[in-house]
Amino acid sequence: MNKKDIGNTQIKKYNDSELEEKIENLKTIVKSVIEKHNMWHSDNCGFTSYAEYYDDEPTENPCVLVLWLNGDVLEAVNGWSGIDLGEEISQALEQTEFIFELDDHTIGGFYVDDYESELAEAFRGYFQWSWICSLIKPDYSSMYEEIFDRFYKNPSDMYKLLPRQYEEFLEVVFQNNGYRTVLGPGSNDGGIDLRLYSNDLVSESITLVQAKRYKNPIELQAVQALTAVVDDEKANRGLFITTSRYLPCGSRWSDRQNSRIQLATSKEVAEWCRLASCRITNDKSILVEFSEIEKLLTGIGVEGLVGKIFHANSGYTNIDNSYAMVVKETKGAALLLWLPKKIHTHDGFGQRGTHLPDTSLKSLYKLGKHFFRAKKYYDKNNQFEYLKGKELLFSFNGDNQLESFPGSSRLFLLWNNKPNHFDCD
Repeated sequence: MNKKDIGNTQIKKYNDSELEEKIENLKTIVKSVIEKHNMWHSDNCGFTSYAEYYDDEPTENPCVLVLWLNGDVLEAVNGWSGIDLGEEISQALEQTEFIFELDDHTIGGFYVDDYESELAEAFRGYFQWSWICSLIKPDYSSMYEEIFDRFYKNPSDMYKLLPRQYEEFLEVVFQNNGYRTVLGPGSNDGGIDLRLYSNDLVSESITLVQAKRYKNPIELQAVQALTAVVDDEKANRGLFITTSRYLPCGSRWSDRQNSRIQLATSKEVAEWCRLASCRITNDKSILVEFSEIEKLLTGIGVEGLVGKIFHANSGYTNIDNSYAMVVKETKGAALLLWLPKKIHTHDGFGQRGTHLPDTSLKSLYKLGKHFFRAKKYYDKNNQFEYLKGKELLFSFNGDNQLESFPGSSRLFLLWNNKPNHFDCD
């Protein structure tokens, strides 16, 4: 039942504290239902976040809380015992904005009932922000243009970052604009947070960056201090970046330095974000040309995971297979091309048998180019283990064109070049 009409229908803006309070209240309600049956134990059930459990970007209708299930609670929530705990939880939530859904028999998710409401939109922004912050690392940033789109469209969000996050964010901005970077230690850095290196036809250019996530305006002394370090290290230039603004005396000092000391605010950083996003998009467009894909399929340009085929299966009784090829990778993520599959052997009815990836250009042209991203996971010895990303699902649009959209998260393992069993019966 949709609960749109419960309470005041006036549009309300929610801050982070209010959203976090709603999550805590939700936990209290659910925990009280389970405690009535003396089933709340640390080995029976517990709460976690969607990001912690799935390690994935938030869904369109964000899951605000995850309840993992085990033992008696698992049986009761699934209705396998004399208690229908799942129904009791749903009833307890009827006067709230949330609903409870089993994602599978071991995991339950809590969602905003009206996914078009102001509350759902607020949670989308809340979890999207957490996800964006988790990607502000060199290992991921060149795969996710959403990082830079976010700050290009919302420059004021830069102040929401913690001081160290702000420095790390600026590093990935410059990396994705073609600079080699060295990030400072964060303290005792001699007044320099970031070093930028770029090559021209003659020599390497060095820029020393001082970053200040401030509300108050930057005074002259701070700009002069950067100038002194640039002189001492004989760097080519200094760049001061802040989330606030500069006092006129600091700007006049910079103007007298013949471009050796440059001042930037969030306005300039937002433009650099736009350029970084365009650069990532352009890089992807080159990678996805069929001529480049054909090279990878024939072994040209294969390096690391690039050009390797990965496999995932889904289902328990009904088993299906998915295949994809890595076209780009970083330390933390990979961009994959979804591959069609073909039946290798079957039972005469096409219900059971084995699949292989179909890497023929004819089949790829027919399917079209569909890409998705996946995170890379490593074992305790820092050896690569597997990829985790959302499988692609397909449907025809109104123009009878095949479109793809993300489905459930899957583990993709390096394909072992052997046929994979399927069972559609």
